Amino acid sequence: MTSNYTFTASVTIDSGHYRQIMELEKACRNYEDVDFKLELDFKTSEAGKNQTDRSGRNEFFCYDHDALVGYLGVCSFDSAVWEINGMVRPDYRKQGIFTELFRRLLDEFNARSPQELLLLSDKKSASGLRFIERLHANYHHAEYDMVLNASDFEQHGEFVEHGGDSSSLLRSKSTLDVQETDAEEHMFTGTIAGKIIGSVRLELLSDEGGIYALEIVPEYRGHGYGRALLNWSIAKLISMGAKTIILQVDTDNARALNLYTSTGFVEESAMLYYSLRKSLTKGN
Repeated sequence: MTSNYTFTASVTIDSGHYRQIMELEKACRNYEDVDFKLELDFKTSEAGKNQTDRSGRNEFFCYDHDALVGYLGVCSFDSAVWEINGMVRPDYRKQGIFTELFRRLLDEFNARSPQELLLLSDKKSASGLRFIERLHANYHHAEYDMVLNASDFEQHGEFVEHGGDSSSLLRSKSTLDVQETDAEEHMFTGTIAGKIIGSVRLELLSDEGGIYALEIVPEYRGHGYGRALLNWSIAKLISMGAKTIILQVDTDNARALNLYTSTGFVEESAMLYYSLRKSLTKGN
């Protein structure tokens, strides 16, 4: 049946692809109330950087005439690992479209350097999990997507007074000083008396902020610096115009989950990750 459709691939997504993928995602969300981790804003904002191997194709599309009915994309935060997520329009399913998209992606994967695929599926996506089950992929881990509304944070009493400075407030409470150390990657480092105790990466896309890779040096854990750095990050993003703030956390990380929920974050969805090593994809 897939012979009735047109399959294409590209190195990156352009503005036209972006609009089409967003429309396809909306149709799939409305059909079965599932979330996707497509990283479209990240991909477009990082278009000039080498976050994904640019030597081949990373974005795979299926069209019925001019309508996008299937999509599968690669995102790479580690040169050895590809994260992949995609979808097929509900009324075009069970025609082999996603299987063909995956076959084409697998050809690229086997011809290039990464050694592992991480296949992502919302915990509520029956179709996504069925596809992964057929591949005999191994469960890797699960993450909660969590969200915080700026107004909820203010009501928590964590936000600085109007006109105040978030970094000075935190310094007065915990002697924590936070400075940007990589403007291109938006990395911030927390120090105490000149000693590095933690770091975090922040993103702001439109009015949605993101907190990523928040880490406290092991010997400084358990002293409230994780909460202080988290509160600073939230206040910083709100001061930049964020209305909502998102983050991801491993479902097995009880300490981090407790920290985030006590700050006002709520679970929005659960994303499951399954692993396929390159040695197991040959001949598929």
